[in-house]
Amino acid sequence: MRARVEAFTLFALLFLHFVIPRSSLAQNLAFRSLTVNQGLSQSYVQTIFQDADGFMWFATATKVI
Repeated sequence: MRARVEAFTLFALLFLHFVIPRSSLAQNLAFRSLTVNQGLSQSYVQTIFQDADGFMWFATATKVI
């Protein structure tokens, strides 16, 4: 049974390697890092949300004065 699972896993990996074009795996990602020095109220992220356009939103706690 284990040999059958290993054979299937090897087949799946080879299939994915040769069938999926490498260009479809590559993405151009843009990152921007913000800190409390740049206006964040806290450095601890409480919630992460992705909107319908693919933008990521990160919520921090409000600053208590």
